[in-house]
Amino acid sequence: MGNKLTGLNLNKGKNILIELHFAPSLFYFWVLWNSNRFEIETKENYNKRSFRNKCIIKSNVGSQIISIPLVKGKNSHTSIQSVEIAYYDDWIRILLHTLQTEFGKYPFFEYYIDDIKNIISGKYSFLFNLNKELLTYLCDTIGTPPPDWSVNYKKVPSSSTVDFRDTITPKLFNHNKILHTYALVDYFEINPGHSILEALFKYGPETGSLLHKMEIP
Repeated sequence: MGNKLTGLNLNKGKNILIELHFAPSLFYFWVLWNSNRFEIETKENYNKRSFRNKCIIKSNVGSQIISIPLVKGKNSHTSIQSVEIAYYDDWIRILLHTLQTEFGKYPFFEYYIDDIKNIISGKYSFLFNLNKELLTYLCDTIGTPPPDWSVNYKKVPSSSTVDFRDTITPKLFNHNKILHTYALVDYFEINPGHSILEALFKYGPETGSLLHKMEIP
C-alpha cells in the first residue's frame, strides 16, 4: 500500500530496513506488518533525536514519554551497539511503576507483565541488547515474523528495500496529528504513536489482528 504520510511505498513486495526502537509504537509495527521482510540496522551510529531509548504511552493527562537513561558521553558518532544504559538512577522501578499505574487494570496486563518485567530488569549493559530482546519477545507474542539483523552498513540499500532508518521519529509524530490521536479500528481504540505495550495489555492476542486492520492515510 502507498503511504502519503511518509511518502514511502509500503507495498507487500518491499523489504524494510529500519533502526531498533525501545518498546516500539503501533505505527512501527504497522510498517513491519506491511513489509515483505524487515531488517534491523545493527551497524549505525546512535541518534539522540529518535525512539532508540524512548517510547510514548498514555497518561491521565494525555501522552507521556518514558526513557531509558544512557551513560553520559554518548554522541552521534557512537556505534549503536556501544551505547550503554545508565543504572545510577532506579529507572527500572520507576518504569515498571508507571506501567502498573497506567495499565494495571487492563485485562491482559497480568498475562504479559512478568515477561516484560524480566526483560526490562535484565540489567543489560547496552541499549541495543535490551531493545533486541524486547523486540524479539514482542514479535513472537503478536505473531510478527522475526526480523533479520544487518551484517554491514549500507548507505544506500538495494532497490528492493525501503530505507526507513530515522523515518519514525519524534519529529514525524509532532508533525502528523494522526500519529498521536486515538482512533477506532473496529471496536479497538488505538493510538498509533503509542508503544505497542499499551495495545498488548489492553487487547492481548487481538493485537496482531488490530495491526492487520489498521490504516494510516
